[in-house]
Amino acid sequence: MAYSVQKEVYSSDKTLSNVVLQNLKFPDSPLGSLQAKDFIRELLVKETENRLQSEKGSTEIKRYQFFERLNWALIRCAIPPKLLDFNEFDGEPEAQVHLEATIIGIKLFRFNID
Repeated sequence: MAYSVQKEVYSSDKTLSNVVLQNLKFPDSPLGSLQAKDFIRELLVKETENRLQSEKGSTEIKRYQFFERLNWALIRCAIPPKLLDFNEFDGEPEAQVHLEATIIGIKLFRFNID
């Protein structure tokens, strides 16, 4: 997952409180594309009437600039990216895994797992 909450485990009430009361902040790492961050910001607008999809539903999301080069009619024919099997790693401290997610040529993020 490109972005997620901090490692602490939050209760549902604490998570809801964070969503409602806190401003959205992206961490310095992993680096994400500006388009990906903009898309996430638009989905997480607190006022429902201003949120992406509030006017035209999923059509509005599909037409968003982040997906401009994606052919939705052929999406089911697309080959998904290969997922890493973390069981293959021996946990050596010097081992690093570089993860990079790209959708339709748009780099979403890149980060290292130490």
